[in-house]
Amino acid sequence: MSPFSQKNKLIRMSGRIACTIVASFVLIVLRVLPVEASHRPEQAPKIVNWYYDWSLDTDEEAEELAEWDVLILDIENEYYSRDRMKMIKRLNPDITLLAYISPVDIRPDAASLDSGTARNYIGEQLQENPEWILKLASGEKARWWADFDIMNITSAGVNSEGETFNNYFSEFIRDAVVKDPIWDGVFYDNLWENVSFVSEHIDLDNSGEAESVSEMNTEWRKGITKLLKKTRRYAKKHRTAFLVTGNGGTRYYRHVNGIGFEHFPNTVYGEWTESMQQYRFILDNGQSRATAFVNANVNDSGDQADYQKFRFGLTSTLLENGYYSFDSGGRSHHERWYYDEYDVQLGEATSGAYNVLEPETPTQLQAGVWRRDYESATVLVNSTDEESRIDLNTGYEKIKGTQDTETNSGEVVGSVNIPAEDGIVLLPRLSTVRDTTFINGAFAKVFDGSGEEVRNSFFSYDGSFPGGTQVHKISQSGKTVVAGETFVRVYDNANRQIAEFAPYGSQYTGGVNIAVGALYGGEKTYIVTGTQAESPHVRIFDTQGNLVHAGCFPYAPEFRGGVNVGVGDLNGDDRMEIVVAAGFGGGPHIRILNNQCEVVNPGFFAFNEQLRIGVNMAVGDLNGDGNAEIIAASGPGGGPHVRVFNKNGTLLSAGFFAYAESDRSGVLVSTADIDQDGTDEIVTNSFSIFNEF
Repeated sequence: MSPFSQKNKLIRMSGRIACTIVASFVLIVLRVLPVEASHRPEQAPKIVNWYYDWSLDTDEEAEELAEWDVLILDIENEYYSRDRMKMIKRLNPDITLLAYISPVDIRPDAASLDSGTARNYIGEQLQENPEWILKLASGEKARWWADFDIMNITSAGVNSEGETFNNYFSEFIRDAVVKDPIWDGVFYDNLWENVSFVSEHIDLDNSGEAESVSEMNTEWRKGITKLLKKTRRYAKKHRTAFLVTGNGGTRYYRHVNGIGFEHFPNTVYGEWTESMQQYRFILDNGQSRATAFVNANVNDSGDQADYQKFRFGLTSTLLENGYYSFDSGGRSHHERWYYDEYDVQLGEATSGAYNVLEPETPTQLQAGVWRRDYESATVLVNSTDEESRIDLNTGYEKIKGTQDTETNSGEVVGSVNIPAEDGIVLLPRLSTVRDTTFINGAFAKVFDGSGEEVRNSFFSYDGSFPGGTQVHKISQSGKTVVAGETFVRVYDNANRQIAEFAPYGSQYTGGVNIAVGALYGGEKTYIVTGTQAESPHVRIFDTQGNLVHAGCFPYAPEFRGGVNVGVGDLNGDDRMEIVVAAGFGGGPHIRILNNQCEVVNPGFFAFNEQLRIGVNMAVGDLNGDGNAEIIAASGPGGGPHVRVFNKNGTLLSAGFFAYAESDRSGVLVSTADIDQDGTDEIVTNSFSIFNEF
């Protein structure tokens, strides 16, 4: 154990002894506080926060930071906020925490900082070994920013015992960061590619004479390279997945996993084109798991609402595969600014970046309007100094956001005007939805749990299947289940029929309702069927068409209005319940069955029990808590009223009207996680625009 580790251990032990009673109380409190997980879509833009505060002072701060994919945290957080760092990892187990520290400069009062902090330890060592401080030929200390001392990272930075600062610092990082599992890597600030910008009169070996500019820069680069090599060697020995990254310094690409590009687009490499070239270079040539951290900012103005600058940086970053950061600037780097675009589900990239203004040389980096397509979004960037109008050749949706509501208006567009140095993320129009049942060819809308429409309406239609059928596309297997008047058919991902069955016999023609899900837990999906007419018969099949359960009649067999079906995990036990509702002619009653078709909750009336129009129903997790809610909508003859209940029939939301209140055609409801953020949206289907009831 290093002296730093021993010292820190003693300080921590004394602190724990002094606070035993308080800590015990805090532990009790923490156990009763809810902990919410990260809610961002799995394939949203990759975001990094350059967060240089030395401590995380509140749980709220930690909870907000858990939304990012990568946190570059100042190294002192390990001393001041280790418990909240652990909290962040509990909230987001996939997050990467990088320890921020500079290997080349330090504040001059470091030795007087709190004992046990990293900078205090380094500062004390520098006081004991003044030869490690970089000096000018005049004997004065070399300084560059805020009067910080600069450490001599070269082989000439030797103390009286012959030890170099480079060797001392690399061992310090080994003990304080590489060996500490709280950290996933290190982020070295100021990986300068030369030192002559500080002064051309630097005396590396304390001889009283300055080295030539060429010599000092060469020796400096050797020193940085040696530090990076040692860090990688320690990582290979102790933690093979440990990341070695830094700010600037693409010259060192052979020794790092990633590089930061601060002040994008005007980085140390130049403006947009030059910075993009270096960004692309490090992704193509860095060590394994090569990445890049692009930071755009507002030059320390604190202007969080500079949406154009935000978009220009984000969309430029999305032309490649790096991580994006947007904050106030280099004098702070401690904002938790969050934007509409961070919650957009992109999907996998389906193209590389290409310049739409230069069809002859579309991939040559130069000023232009650049585009990259993803499965669920398209990114456009105008890096020129003039506004440009782009014809999209088909309809797209703007993001529907709460910040820049003119750009993120949610409107449908066939072309866009992109100002100079701006960008935009667009969404393709919805045509079908996955992992939910829809009426093929019906008019569909998408709402969140509060009833706010979150996407533009569309016709849910797949031309491979007959109109009016119920269709359910299964993402995991690629299969599609289609239910008609008599038969249920299953197709593979190439739309080849692989199963066919008539749940109620080949003579039945009243129509089949379907719900699809992992009824018994695990990954295997099952099909629950219900009659649209005649006796309310529920049955269970696998996707090969084999009967799994002969079923039940959740309502009286003599009732001739059929039964609507839905499936969902109402109690968080990873097994689904079957939720049923009376069809047309019955009361608006909902009942809950287990996956053996046994009644476990006699149910409730979703609307006035005197009505005899039945009730349409779906099941979905609208708030991401792991327990599904029940969504109810009026059957034919009632208004297009949608309500939300819990498993006990308690009304959670008074609801909303999905279509015009005068519409009496009924509403089919279903649920799907449209934006892949871990919570379901409500999808409504109606034929009312064609046929009034």
